[in-house]
Amino acid sequence: MLAVTDRDGLYGARRLAEAAKAAGIGTVYGAELTLQDPELGTPVVLARDLEGYRRLSATISAAQLAGSKGAPRYDLAQLSAAAGDGHWVVLPGCPGPDFDRTDVGAVAHRLQRLVEVFGPCVYGELVDHHLPEDSVAM
Repeated sequence: MLAVTDRDGLYGARRLAEAAKAAGIGTVYGAELTLQDPELGTPVVLARDLEGYRRLSATISAAQLAGSKGAPRYDLAQLSAAAGDGHWVVLPGCPGPDFDRTDVGAVAHRLQRLVEVFGPCVYGELVDHHLPEDSVAM
């Protein structure tokens, strides 16, 4: 499976579908959403099925229309409604620039906030590049 996630859009979906089909590779469609809340940051939403893709496309379009070019405005209630019924997988993506990634309590709080918005389709990501700052001393 291969996924390409554009920021606040599904710009590469058609080209991904064509290239992946020619290579015999399955595809996953999604987008990184730029939310106005710095704690929520830019979660990555992946569509599980055609209905999930439709909902994601409609949600992005509504945010683009509500905002301005390059600055969509997502409605958290609309995101919550669209995420229902298991049509999406949501990965935390990046928090805002001032977020302390080494603060386990802050990370847990951020995940809880994401679950409050998106529901149980949020999955945590753990990344360790084997760098000293990747591990939290207990």
